Amino acid sequence: MNVLIYAFREEMEHHDTCLRELDRVLHSGDAFCVPDVVASGFIRLVTNPRVFQQPATVTEAFAFMDALRSNEGHVELPIGQVLWEAFRQFAQLSGGGSIISDAYLAALVAASKGTLITTDKDFGKFPGLEWRDPLDAALAD
Repeated sequence: MNVLIYAFREEMEHHDTCLRELDRVLHSGDAFCVPDVVASGFIRLVTNPRVFQQPATVTEAFAFMDALRSNEGHVELPIGQVLWEAFRQFAQLSGGGSIISDAYLAALVAASKGTLITTDKDFGKFPGLEWRDPLDAALAD
């Protein structure tokens, strides 16, 4: 979600890097997914006046998300027993509490054999999860 927020909000420090990464994903021809849990969290945060002095309108937030989700590469991820078991495993590893939402997202990506693109290093705690930080590549340039 953080990569999407950085790409959406021009004033954010990592806007340019994350916008380039998002553009790369959208034009790569590879399948990608913005899960509902990420889309709803994105909309919750970018429209929140306690997070941003000038929050986006709900219409603006949905327009951004609709543009991503209507891209020909966007796919829906499978929901089912494989996801539930991966979630159980990651939730137990996390110890519960506030990281449970991260455990769910990690399980969703792992169950679909995808790669999570995030700037949140906490996802490194989930064994078997493929993830990368676009800021690491930007710092190497």
